[in-house]
Amino acid sequence: MKISFFWLILVLLGITLESNAQDTITIDMNNRARILVIAKDKEALKALRRIDINKIVREAMESLDSTEINNNTAKVFEYDLGADGWELNLRKQIDREIEANKDGKVNSVSFNFGRKNRITNSRVSNFWSIDLGFNNYTQNGSLTSNQPYSLSTLGSRYFALGWHKRFRVGGEKSPLRMQIGVEASWYNFVFTNNNYLTMRPDAANPLTLKNEYRDFQTDFQKGLSKSKLTVMYLNIPFNVHFRFRKSGSNQTAFRVGVGGYVGYRLDSYSKRKYDSRPERERNNFYLNDIRYGYEGFVGFNDSFMFFFKQDLNSLFIQSDNRPDLKPFTIGMKWLF
Repeated sequence: MKISFFWLILVLLGITLESNAQDTITIDMNNRARILVIAKDKEALKALRRIDINKIVREAMESLDSTEINNNTAKVFEYDLGADGWELNLRKQIDREIEANKDGKVNSVSFNFGRKNRITNSRVSNFWSIDLGFNNYTQNGSLTSNQPYSLSTLGSRYFALGWHKRFRVGGEKSPLRMQIGVEASWYNFVFTNNNYLTMRPDAANPLTLKNEYRDFQTDFQKGLSKSKLTVMYLNIPFNVHFRFRKSGSNQTAFRVGVGGYVGYRLDSYSKRKYDSRPERERNNFYLNDIRYGYEGFVGFNDSFMFFFKQDLNSLFIQSDNRPDLKPFTIGMKWLF
């Protein structure tokens, strides 16, 4: 049931991604100039029949008669599809460029069809994310050491794939954003030495299983090349953050935020590798089905950032024979 629910989520995410696909037309003119048209779908491309490209180029070049072309700056002219069709708004764009660059010089002309700042500064936007990081956990507020459940930090890797919706709060210049999404994440907890996690009958009650951390060398007279616990969750992350722009442009200079997440366990298994042979044991290991915690992140552009997240509840259902471990992750996030 859990796996079926996970695949349903991935299908829904795929449909969402497909709905945001774009169509493009590139027009090369004697290998010396190029017009690139990006549209949301084929219906939007059909709207190009209403556009007089010659008029756009003619008016753009007339507006550049009083400027010198060099290698100092770049110029973008934008056309917006309003209630009355495609509207030319060159003068406002050029005035803004000349004000930002007092010498009034431009070195290139590009044409951008569509809503201005559709992705970086729109009121509502969607994007995907990929997280890569390293896991560990704390016990009573400190890292574990010299315990059968102690981890190899560099070997304990984290991976997540998510889809998010972002909302701008306030006007066009407001830095405040709110965000919510859905993601699938995989925690890998790699144990040190020859320790491994397994489920065995309880000596006090043989009909009941309990999880145990054991030494593989002692049990089987063999060493382990790898031993880990993998837990997969479906999460709902949410945050509030601030996006600050570079002076004189709409590019992101700095992004910082805090938030939280709540997740549901979809799958879990332990994996042991010895003599080049992998062996899996799939079980719930008395892991908590629900997880929740907080996270913070910081970035310097719209495609990459660093993050930290910490679970607030224990990895395992609390019991006298199970350690109280709270996982945390440090990693990098790519947005696209």
